[in-house]
Amino acid sequence: MSHTPGPWKARKRHIFQTNIFSNYEMDAIAKVFSDDSGNYTANANLIAAAPEMLKELEIAQAELREHAVRWDKAGNDFYGNEAFKAANNIEQLIKKAKGEL
Repeated sequence: MSHTPGPWKARKRHIFQTNIFSNYEMDAIAKVFSDDSGNYTANANLIAAAPEMLKELEIAQAELREHAVRWDKAGNDFYGNEAFKAANNIEQLIKKAKGEL
């Protein structure tokens, strides 16, 4: 499953709605409406940042796994184990974002 390429931008449509747009589509990718919490603008900004965050998480996960292997080979069990755990957690988040879980 792939998503619309980023970057995405949040644009306030009116007082109770913010829409998410990409550079490649005229129609909104998502529409975020106001709720009782009043957090809809923050939610829209978080959604708009998703493609860039996913890309950076993929890079960070690969780098972290590479460092974990090095630390493990060097006999540094603590850092190696912690890095493997973090890399695995990031991998699960990436799969969730891609609809693979």
